[in-house]
Amino acid sequence: QAIAIFWKGLDIEPLAEHFYLGIMQCQQALGHPAEALSTYEHYRQVMKDLLGTTPSPKIAALAASLRPVNPA
Repeated sequence: QAIAIFWKGLDIEPLAEHFYLGIMQCQQALGHPAEALSTYEHYRQVMKDLLGTTPSPKIAALAASLRPVNPA
């Protein structure tokens, strides 16, 4: 339910990083890291398209922590 509420918040304020962060944290807690990464990529594209910038280091770090580690 929290994810749905965050998405509704984004309907009102599409650049609200804290909503994207909340969605990603919920997806992570539910064991869906691929969905969380997809959410991040969506946000990254929104930031690029609308503002010509990138997400904050905080949300980028969360995304990085969700990526699978490649064994050496």
